Amino acid sequence: MSIAPDQSVHPALKVAVIGAGYWGPNLARNFAMSTDWDLVAISDKNLDRATNGHRFGRAATGEVRD
Repeated sequence: MSIAPDQSVHPALKVAVIGAGYWGPNLARNFAMSTDWDLVAISDKNLDRATNGHRFGRAATGEVRD
């Protein structure tokens, strides 16, 4: 018998996608749609690719330090 974890005890973990190339948008979409993760930012050296993350309502940056 297994017991399902209580979601109220474990808040969503914050995550950022670094690299918005081929897989980045797919990862960002999945993180944004999940209740287990809190997508806080998308970063890429090419700021145009990172800003595509605005469709997920998240911050975009060209610097990982940000």
